Amino acid sequence: MLFADGVLPAVSVFKVAGEMVTSYGYSLASLGNSLQDLLRRGYAEVGALAGLTDAVEQYASLFDVFRPAKDIVEAFGRRLSALAENRPVAPPTPPAIDYLALLDDVRRQK
Repeated sequence: MLFADGVLPAVSVFKVAGEMVTSYGYSLASLGNSLQDLLRRGYAEVGALAGLTDAVEQYASLFDVFRPAKDIVEAFGRRLSALAENRPVAPPTPPAIDYLALLDDVRRQK
């Protein structure tokens, strides 16, 4: 996530979110689900979401695309806080796969 990596400021995240809603049919729920998915997969850290939560009120005027804006912004902030609190300690580590050994096994079976 570019925000989590410090590449994209919070205001830009909110502008992208507004564009996704106005031009691409996203809803607040789908944006929240996307953030939750980033957390679950380990691509975003709790601290990054906390930073977004803190910035929600500062940039509330950017949320005019969501109607009613004030209620939606507050709900979005609560959702981000809840996601940050419910983040698992660490994402599961995928097992290492030795593809060359697997290929050798297949060749030996022929």
